[in-house]
Amino acid sequence: MATNYDDLISQKQAQLESLKSMLEETKQQFIKDSVIFIREWYKMTTENYVKTAPDTTISLGKEKLKQMKEKVAILTQNAESIAHEFLSNPDLWWHLKETDEHRYSCYGNRAPDDLDKALRLSLGKLGVILEEFGYHVTTKSTYGDQDNVWVEWDSSGRYHPPNGRPYYPYGMDWSDTMRTTIGKYNEVFVQAMKMREEIRSLQGEKKRQQAQNLWDSI
Repeated sequence: MATNYDDLISQKQAQLESLKSMLEETKQQFIKDSVIFIREWYKMTTENYVKTAPDTTISLGKEKLKQMKEKVAILTQNAESIAHEFLSNPDLWWHLKETDEHRYSCYGNRAPDDLDKALRLSLGKLGVILEEFGYHVTTKSTYGDQDNVWVEWDSSGRYHPPNGRPYYPYGMDWSDTMRTTIGKYNEVFVQAMKMREEIRSLQGEKKRQQAQNLWDSI
């Protein structure tokens, strides 16, 4: 009995779509986890700069510090929209833009590079405020030797491009919740990749069968 490739392919495609729905749910959960992390990080990092640069803090005085605190509060309130701005990028997620370059495994303390960059761009928004109030942070590509450079790198990882966006460049570990969630995404991602290869294999077999049938019909 001849294999019904169309039915097999349709079944596999339905299973793949189900996996993609699971991946979308996990993506949304990861963004929610990231919002919590970003809010806490803004607060913690601001307080750290305030304490570790006491001369700058004292020189600002109450009125300036109040203005700074209000700007940080607004930034924190906007954490959800900021997270979506960078982490909703379809290029980051295999189920939205299928390529063979996507990676979601965490190795030790190292997070997946593309998602980590997107998160650091979210955190970089704080650098604009710190720079405004004189905390020796710069979010511009031209900088002095005394400044901490919060600017994204170019593709070589050696230079800050002229149009580089604010970016947090220093040590930063994801929360355990974020790592767990992206681990779940990775598990389903592996299943989905396998399913996609099965579909491609069936499509190839179907074409070969069509070619054989065409030859036999002559």
